[in-house]
Amino acid sequence: MKKQINPTIKAHLLRGAFYLLLLIAVCAIPFALAQRNVGKRTVMRAPFNKSQLPKFPY
Repeated sequence: MKKQINPTIKAHLLRGAFYLLLLIAVCAIPFALAQRNVGKRTVMRAPFNKSQLPKFPY
């Protein structure tokens, strides 16, 4: 005869599995959103010339 799992233990295991899936989802969503924006190019400014540097009084 097969021994049945205690209902409280079963509830704890289900809750733990749910929390684990929730944690993985929360950690994976930012990486998925970052991967979506990798293809977009950002406009970079040209480097400063010496004439563009601020002139200090000393």
